[in-house]
Amino acid sequence: TVDPNEFHPISEERRNSLRKKFGLEDTFVFFKLGRSQLRKSFPNMMDGFKLFKEKNPHVKAKLLFHTFYGGEGWDLPKLVHDKGLDPNDVLTTYYCRNCKQWEIKPFSGLDQDCPHCKAQRTYSTCSITHGVHEEDLCDIYGLSDLVMNLATSGGYEYAVWQGKMCEKIVATTEYSCGLDGCYENSGG
Repeated sequence: TVDPNEFHPISEERRNSLRKKFGLEDTFVFFKLGRSQLRKSFPNMMDGFKLFKEKNPHVKAKLLFHTFYGGEGWDLPKLVHDKGLDPNDVLTTYYCRNCKQWEIKPFSGLDQDCPHCKAQRTYSTCSITHGVHEEDLCDIYGLSDLVMNLATSGGYEYAVWQGKMCEKIVATTEYSCGLDGCYENSGG
């Protein structure tokens, strides 16, 4: 169900170019792809990120949520505030429905005018109906360091397998496909 021709490691040159483009040089990037559903443990990921930052103040780190910030599910900007995180340390993927350009940056609102093509109200966070193409998603995995898939329940989670095909470290919960995605006896 996940095409290995679309998800694969990217070259170090490509990775460095993308990280430079988005200001992520010398930054450890924690990546979560998925809808902002309540079964997905966004608050726990934020808690873990905050703890990592507290225990490793010398490490420059960012939390990247490739998700839609509107609609059902978690109010992510409120969670960032409530958890006491620096909003500049929590990134998201923006995408233009018109010109198809994308970028990684802190959340700044939905349905904005595109900074690339200037189309009105076409620039927003990725959703299940509007988002990056598979090759771009492969690049986003590629610029990341660790893929997280933490949830209370679920079935086949694409992020586990896409992350593994991109040769990323994958942190996942011990259920269903999370178990299938782990090496034998290694836990989640």
